[in-house]
Amino acid sequence: MNTRQLLSCLLLVIVTLVTSTQDLVSIARASVTTPSQTSREAKRDLKQEIILIPAGSILEVRLVDKRKLTGRLGEVTDEGFELQYVKGDKVVKESIVYKDVKSYKQRNREGMSTGAKVALGMLAGVGVLFVVLLIVAAASGWD
Repeated sequence: MNTRQLLSCLLLVIVTLVTSTQDLVSIARASVTTPSQTSREAKRDLKQEIILIPAGSILEVRLVDKRKLTGRLGEVTDEGFELQYVKGDKVVKESIVYKDVKSYKQRNREGMSTGAKVALGMLAGVGVLFVVLLIVAAASGWD
């Protein structure tokens, strides 16, 4: 196998891996979303999720009345949770009932997202493949 054929194969492999990385990222994102549930099940799941978040974590909460609040998670109860946020010059504590929550995001997650981990793994694989192909090409005399 001459050098041009080897480089052509390498380019083909890299293009294939980059394309498949984009597919894997979209698959990973799709697996995170859940199908629609009944309102009661969704609120039960919301309560279970909120309970697992450490107090003091920053949350962005979207409410059914279209308000968006960003603040720190306070006390969590069976009926709802407390969100502490700044309004003007004061820290406001607002009790939020689970049924009023449309969605939420935890803003201070640590670490990389699933998509970033998949992309990093694929790039590492491409790098290893590139090094192996260079070693093979060098061992065959760089024809």
